[in-house]
Amino acid sequence: MKKFKIDDYLLTTNIKTRRLIKLITAFLVFLSTAIVYLTGGIPSAFSHTMYIPIILAAFCCGPWCALVTALIGGFLVGPFMSFSFMLGSGEALINSIYRTFFFMGVGVLIGFIFQHARKRLNKITNDFYHDKKTGIPNIN
Repeated sequence: MKKFKIDDYLLTTNIKTRRLIKLITAFLVFLSTAIVYLTGGIPSAFSHTMYIPIILAAFCCGPWCALVTALIGGFLVGPFMSFSFMLGSGEALINSIYRTFFFMGVGVLIGFIFQHARKRLNKITNDFYHDKKTGIPNIN
């Protein structure tokens, strides 16, 4: 029986697996939006649940996918999320813009960190299995 390794799914280049991860990320964005809405809108601390899909997108798909996820998430929990918006006194636009830029900054930064770590891991793995001088694969 094959052992389950999370690396096989999260660091994959398989198109079907990446699509599944993107669908899961999209579901988590909408779930986070629903949680924020049901808990009273933006004034609650539940808006921080949006970091979960942003970090997942950064880890699985890189910084640009995290950027798109952050933009969508920032728009969904933007100025229209507050219950006071229905009464005509919504959140200031600058607060939503700041939150969206913060989501984007965190997503891109973590995406680049994961991308760099993945490149280093691939280089270390390649160095472990190949001779440095000749590039010939090691048998042992």
